[in-house]
Amino acid sequence: MKAAHSTTRRPRPHRSLAVPAAVTVALAGAAVPAAAATTPPVFSPATYGALPSDGRDDTAAFAGALRAAADAGNGVVRVAAGTYEVLPDRLTVGAGTTLTGSGAVLAAADHGFNLLSVARGATVSSLTVDGRDRVVRGITVAAGATDVKLTSVTVKAVATPRDPAANGFAANARQTVAGIHVAGNTSNVLLDRVVVDGVRAVGSSSPNVTTTAAFDTDSIPVATNGWWRHNAYDAPAGYQPPVDAGQVDPVHQRSRSLVTSPVRAGSHAWRSELHATDPAIYGGSRSELTRRADSSFVERWYGVSVLLPAGGPEDYAVDRSAEAVVQWHNSPDACEATATISPPLALLTKNGQWQLHRWWDADPCTDNSKMYHAKPRQQEEKILGDYAADKGKWTDWAFHIRWGWSTAQKPLLEVYKNRQLVYRTVGPNTVNDAVPPYLKFGIYKWDWSQRNPSDTTTRVIYHDEVRIDDASGSLDTVSPPVPPGPPGAWDYPVARGVLISSGPGQTIPRNVTVRGSTIRNVGPKDDGDCLVVQGNGATVEPDAHTLITGNTFTGCAKRAVKVQVPGVQVVSNKITNGFLGNNPYVVRPRSIDTADMFAGISVYASRVTVSGNSITGTGSAYAGIDVDNGPLSDLTVTGNVVVNGRTARLAPASLIRLHTAVDRLTLTGNSGSFGAWGVRCDVAPTATRYALNRVTATSPGFGCVPPPTVASAAELRARGGDPLTLTGTGFGADLAAFRAAGITVSVNGRSTGVTWLDASTLRVLAPAGAPGTRPVVVLSRGGVAAAPVEAPGRYAAGVTSLRPSTVALTGGLVTVTGIGLRDTTGWQLTGPATVPLPRVADRTALNAAPSGVVVVSDTSVVVKLPAAADVTGDGRADPGTYTLGFTPAAGTPYLAVGPTAILRR
Repeated sequence: MKAAHSTTRRPRPHRSLAVPAAVTVALAGAAVPAAAATTPPVFSPATYGALPSDGRDDTAAFAGALRAAADAGNGVVRVAAGTYEVLPDRLTVGAGTTLTGSGAVLAAADHGFNLLSVARGATVSSLTVDGRDRVVRGITVAAGATDVKLTSVTVKAVATPRDPAANGFAANARQTVAGIHVAGNTSNVLLDRVVVDGVRAVGSSSPNVTTTAAFDTDSIPVATNGWWRHNAYDAPAGYQPPVDAGQVDPVHQRSRSLVTSPVRAGSHAWRSELHATDPAIYGGSRSELTRRADSSFVERWYGVSVLLPAGGPEDYAVDRSAEAVVQWHNSPDACEATATISPPLALLTKNGQWQLHRWWDADPCTDNSKMYHAKPRQQEEKILGDYAADKGKWTDWAFHIRWGWSTAQKPLLEVYKNRQLVYRTVGPNTVNDAVPPYLKFGIYKWDWSQRNPSDTTTRVIYHDEVRIDDASGSLDTVSPPVPPGPPGAWDYPVARGVLISSGPGQTIPRNVTVRGSTIRNVGPKDDGDCLVVQGNGATVEPDAHTLITGNTFTGCAKRAVKVQVPGVQVVSNKITNGFLGNNPYVVRPRSIDTADMFAGISVYASRVTVSGNSITGTGSAYAGIDVDNGPLSDLTVTGNVVVNGRTARLAPASLIRLHTAVDRLTLTGNSGSFGAWGVRCDVAPTATRYALNRVTATSPGFGCVPPPTVASAAELRARGGDPLTLTGTGFGADLAAFRAAGITVSVNGRSTGVTWLDASTLRVLAPAGAPGTRPVVVLSRGGVAAAPVEAPGRYAAGVTSLRPSTVALTGGLVTVTGIGLRDTTGWQLTGPATVPLPRVADRTALNAAPSGVVVVSDTSVVVKLPAAADVTGDGRADPGTYTLGFTPAAGTPYLAVGPTAILRR
């Protein structure tokens, strides 16, 4: 494991070590304007020792300035230009605080998860966050934050760690990478003119890397300094108090042990078992693991995962008797040596519920009786919900604690269940002791040792993923890593320029606006999207009311925008696909998708508007606008321009692709070119409105409009002009409605006039066509085409003229003009006598023969007639009318469309 950045800052004797207050300077004798009273106080990290571009760690200085601004209320932290080294997972822009600094760069001094967190009501403006490819999140808008603004902020160089020796490699190597993450339960978040540049996820450097977590060691060693660690602690060293004399050691050993199943993550978890008949340990029935107390009352983040067994002999049954499963126990002062003092803070289970107990006292000497009988009482019991639905699965708890027994200490307690805030107070949370409380977890069931009523005789519980961080920590640093997916699950590197998402138990971020921003260079192609709005997979989710407008996207390896929640508008964005055969997959097989990008915009949710966007560039997209993962409803796709590169591979490309059922689809005013399909519907939508769509150099569409039924005569004139009747729906109740629907028809690829007959009937005229073929009819509505339909009738061969039409009885030549004549056979002359006319090769052969036929072309034949026969027997050739006939090519009908009679005289 690489060491963290630890360069010691040079002493600066001219800096005060005291926490400075904001200073207001007024000119002597001048009145201070009334507005000055509301001017927010301004703080500088330089006051706390930060020096730009000196290569030393500025984390503490920034934390001090941010804390002072938050404590002052609506404070401003103004940062001078230059580069500042800060450690990840340390800095939070607190509630109502503004962090700003033109030309200032916060650069990651070591590997970690997140470089900067932003709380409710906070603003970050005019500075750069440089991850240096060391962090997987640049800026996180914290879960539950509201009214947050990020303006003119640049986030760059965010990536998964590549070096297995880097800090946090095991936990972060397979995380979703995001330049900016807007977490769940947030609302009213504005990203204005931000730049996200360079967010890369790569495959693991070693396929054998396993995510490490708490207890992933063979034993729990004694640690003289407790569980202290610089950041989130993955393998706590359990401080184990000595066994009291006379206690039964086998019980002690049985009650606490490492197990390999179940585990929250990694290879082991901690199992605690307690029986009502077990001897008391330190005066109570307990099976716990303990951590030494800190030396002072410091702010901390704690995380622990708890599993209550479901069913079988370990079933965690409902019991009227309570037990503490996580607690912070006080460290008694000398005057409290014989006092009974309950843990100042504890997570309990009782009566089938999770409960939080909080006790406090400002007096140096205290006991339970005093706190319980105080007026007002100095304790609180808060029910955090039933645990029935949590049994049999891991519940992730996190606690953010600023210890204090009086309001002057600004105490704070936040409790998170499965990353969702379930309790918060700024009231006191401990008793007045010289040494702060220490952490314990397992089972402490005092009623058993005190012989109080209980409905159970055995308790088994599991703990895992114990993490502890200091004041600069966050919910992320003490929460378990995302476990690997099951076989066949999505297991590819995932990167997001901007990620707007909710986790389990959270609501989707609401009222988020991303405008005027630039997001670029996000990859790889396996799953690298520039902006993603997604939920937690709930079957029904509320509308997000999210607006993505006026942004520029370039270098988005898979997609520019991906929408997976309802109620999103993607409006007037510019997406440039600059790839051209140079955007490879890292893990996925390249053969699955040969286009340069998967999509410009992907829509996987209902009630989404995609309007006025431009998707262009040198490369091709499998779908410029892609709609999938339905069924969906109420989609509006209007006024977009989608153009693939002329020289890109276009075989799989659709300008607009509907791969799922969509009800109430509006598709209007879109245009584009260069693709295999203009609008492709693998599933035909319903209740559609199409108007003014136009595609060029592209097949117009596929399967989006219901194809009509076409009726025609069985034999059609090859020169055209025969009527074709189209029967279908949506043709308009009257002529005005028909015109408004924008219905057009092409036959054999050529546009033809359409006559409206009624709401379900249209008529067009067949153009000329090759004999033996059927007219192919394509109906389009608003520029969106139906599948082609063949008319039942076939074009027929026929004769249009005979020249001359009168021939001497002695014989002569006749030129036949028509269509479908090339492959004709069986020529004959029928009249008073039937005379076969054999085909010959050319004019020379025809001149030498007594009679015959030369096929000059498909439209011209020369016939040599012999002398007329004497059928009547009067010694003279018989005059009369003779009919010239032939057999058309195989499968081609014959239609007499002109003169076929020859007069012989």
